[in-house]
Amino acid sequence: MSSSYLKSSGRKEEEEEEEEEEEEEEEEEEEEEEEEEEEEEEEEEEEEEEEEEEEEEEEEEEEEESRHG
Repeated sequence: MSSSYLKSSGRKEEEEEEEEEEEEEEEEEEEEEEEEEEEEEEEEEEEEEEEEEEEEEEEEEEEEESRHG
């Protein structure tokens, strides 16, 4: 493309608008990805907590059994 073609004001504005739209879309996608990552991290934390609770319960049961044993 020749520079004189790009300098025609209508075309220039159109390109700028397109660029802005693309940037906005990219930002939205990034935000969505960040949200998904946060959700995944929360789920992992919940799973870890559940596992820890289960382990604690098992340990308590074993202690109970050893006391009665």
